[in-house]
Amino acid sequence: MKSMPKLIIGLLIGAMLGLWFGVNLGRERPLLSNPFRKESIHEKFRKAGRGLFNAADDAIKESVDNICDKFKE
Repeated sequence: MKSMPKLIIGLLIGAMLGLWFGVNLGRERPLLSNPFRKESIHEKFRKAGRGLFNAADDAIKESVDNICDKFKE
């Protein structure tokens, strides 16, 4: 029974650290960064631009492949 408080304290500390790391992983940030920090407008636009750029890149590659296939026939 003397080890019960240590177990409870260990579980609480583990849960808090797990929540901290989980939030940072979910937001694609470094593990030890502040999980409560708000993203700046600059960071939001950067993420949105990255997604747009990747989508445009895929569309261009697909259309070039289609054109190459038509010329091969």
